[in-house]
Amino acid sequence: MIAVLRDEGLIKSMPGMYGGYALSRNPASITVTDILSAFSTSGTPYPVVRALISVSLKDLQDSAQISKP
Repeated sequence: MIAVLRDEGLIKSMPGMYGGYALSRNPASITVTDILSAFSTSGTPYPVVRALISVSLKDLQDSAQISKP
C-alpha cells in the first residue's frame, strides 16, 4: 500500500535510522480523489477500491469543490 502512494507522489520515504514516510505535500491539498486515483490506476485490487468502484471519481471531485460558508 505504501509503495502505491509513494509511486503516485503522495508520500516520500526518508531512509536512515530515523527515517520513515511523510506526506510529500500539504495535507490540505491531498484529496480522497487523489488517493482513490492512485489505487485505481495501480492495478492492485485493494478492498477499498473495490468497495468504492461504483463511486465516480468525477462525483468525488465535484463534491470536494463545494464552497464552505
